[in-house]
Amino acid sequence: MQRNKYLGVALAAGLAVTAVSACGGGGGKGTLSLGGTKTSAASGTGGTTGGSSGGSGGGSPTGNVTTAIKSIGNSTGVQLVISLQGAASAFPASSKLTSTQESALLSSQLIIGTETSDGKSLTQSASAGAGNSGKFELALSSNGANLASIEVLGSTLYARVDINQTATTYGLTKGKAEQAQQELAQAGSSIPGLSALSAGKWVSLDLTPLLQLEQKSASTSTTTSGSAVSPASEAALVSAFLQAFEQNSQITEVGPADGGTKYQAVVREKALVTALGQASASIPGLGSEANKANASNIPATQTLTVDVVVKGGALTDLQLPLNQFDKTNQLKGPLTLDVGFSGAPTITAPQGATAVDLSGILSQLGSLSGGSSASSSATSAAAGSSGQ
Repeated sequence: MQRNKYLGVALAAGLAVTAVSACGGGGGKGTLSLGGTKTSAASGTGGTTGGSSGGSGGGSPTGNVTTAIKSIGNSTGVQLVISLQGAASAFPASSKLTSTQESALLSSQLIIGTETSDGKSLTQSASAGAGNSGKFELALSSNGANLASIEVLGSTLYARVDINQTATTYGLTKGKAEQAQQELAQAGSSIPGLSALSAGKWVSLDLTPLLQLEQKSASTSTTTSGSAVSPASEAALVSAFLQAFEQNSQITEVGPADGGTKYQAVVREKALVTALGQASASIPGLGSEANKANASNIPATQTLTVDVVVKGGALTDLQLPLNQFDKTNQLKGPLTLDVGFSGAPTITAPQGATAVDLSGILSQLGSLSGGSSASSSATSAAAGSSGQ
C-alpha cells in the first residue's frame, strides 16, 4: 500500500524532524567533509545519560527510547545522516534503475545539520526566539565526494553544486548536465554572481532583503496572522508527536547493537495518525494541516516497524525496513532507510564565495509593491560580500 509506505517514511522523518526542531543529539558517527566545510560530530554530546554506555539504561524499553529522543534537545545541535542500506540486487525491476544508479543510491548520504549560534541548547535557543540566528546545513554526498551543499548562517545562504560529478554519479546523460549549466549561465546574465554556481563554485546570498519583502507582503496580506507556524507551535507539535508515538507504540528491547542497545517499535498507524491530527487541530497555524490527517482508510490492525539504537541515553540510529511495505514482493532483498544521529556539527562559512546580487529583481518586485528598501539592502549586501 502506498499510504502505508508514505506513513512509514513520514514516521522516520517525524523522529528526525523532532531531533532537528527541538533537539541536538549525541552518540557521534565521526567526521564528515562537506565540500570544504568540515563537520565534526563528537560522540556522546548532549542528551541525558541512561546508565553505562551501551546499556539499556535500566528503565523500560518505552521509557528509554522516548527519553533518548527527548534528551537530544539538550545539545547545541544535531546532525542527521540519511542513507539507504542493502544490496543493488534488492531493487525491483520495475524501478528501471541502471546498475550505476543502484550503486550510486546505496553509496549516497543526505546530511542535515543544525547548530545554535548562541551556545545554548536547541530547546533553549528556540524558546528564546532565536529565529534566523542559527546555522543549518544540507548536503548530498556519494562515496565520500560532496555533490551539493546548502548552508545558512544567520541571514546568509551559501550554496554549491557539482553538476558534472552529480550527473556522472547518478548515470545522467552529459546533455542534461550541459543543459543545466547553460540555464544557470543564462540566468547569471540577469542575476550577477549566479553563473559561478554553474562552475561548481560556492555562491552566497543575503536573505535579509527577501525576508523584508516577505514581511512587507505579509503586513499587507488579507490572510490572518495566525496562519504562520510559530516556534511555540513547532514545539507543541514535537511534544504531540512524541506523546502520540509513545502511546501508540509497543517497544521491545532487541539486544546489543553498535555499542548501544537496539529497540524495536511496532506502531499502530491508525491510532498514531488520529492522535497527531487531533493534536495538530489545537495548535495555532496547523489547523488546515490537521484536516489532511485522514486515518479513515487505515485498517485498525495495521502496524509498521521501526528499529532504533540508543547509546549512553542518546538516540544514535533509526532504521526503517522498507520490505514491510512491499505487499507484492517486488523487492529482491532487504532494503532499509537508515537515519544516523550525531552531535552538534561545526558549520562555518565557506571561503571565497561569490555574492549573488538580486537587487535588480528585487527592485522590480519592490516597485510593484510600492517600495525599494529591499532592493537597497540587496545592493548593499552584495557589495559587502563581494570582497569575501
